[in-house]
Amino acid sequence: MRPTKNKPDFKHFYDVVVTFDKVDMLHIVNNAVYFNYF
Repeated sequence: MRPTKNKPDFKHFYDVVVTFDKVDMLHIVNNAVYFNYF
Protein backbone atom coordinates (compact mmCIF):
# COMPACT_ATOMS: atom_id res chain seq x y z
CA MET A 1 0.00 0.00 0.00
CA ARG A 2 1.36 3.39 -0.94
CA PRO A 3 0.21 6.31 1.24
CA THR A 4 0.46 8.69 -1.72
CA LYS A 5 -1.91 6.49 -3.70
CA ASN A 6 -4.39 5.78 -0.90
CA LYS A 7 -4.61 9.24 0.63
CA PRO A 8 -7.17 10.62 -1.89
CA ASP A 9 -9.26 7.46 -1.46
CA PHE A 10 -9.20 7.90 2.30
CA LYS A 11 -10.18 11.57 1.94
CA HIS A 12 -13.09 10.62 -0.30
CA PHE A 13 -14.16 7.88 2.11
CA TYR A 14 -13.99 10.34 5.02
CA ASP A 15 -16.08 12.91 3.10
CA VAL A 16 -18.71 10.25 2.31
CA VAL A 17 -18.88 9.16 5.96
CA VAL A 18 -19.19 12.76 7.19
CA THR A 19 -21.89 13.49 4.59
CA PHE A 20 -23.88 10.40 5.61
CA ASP A 21 -23.49 11.39 9.26
CA LYS A 22 -24.91 14.87 8.56
CA VAL A 23 -27.82 13.42 6.56
CA ASP A 24 -28.50 10.94 9.36
CA MET A 25 -28.58 13.72 11.97
CA LEU A 26 -30.89 15.74 9.71
CA HIS A 27 -33.31 12.81 9.50
CA ILE A 28 -33.22 12.31 13.27
CA VAL A 29 -33.95 16.00 13.88
CA ASN A 30 -36.72 16.02 11.27
CA ASN A 31 -38.33 12.94 12.82
CA ALA A 32 -38.12 14.47 16.29
CA VAL A 33 -39.79 17.66 15.06
CA TYR A 34 -42.42 15.69 13.15
CA PHE A 35 -43.37 13.55 16.16
CA ASN A 36 -43.36 16.54 18.52
CA TYR A 37 -45.67 18.71 16.42
CA PHE A 38 -47.85 16.11 14.72
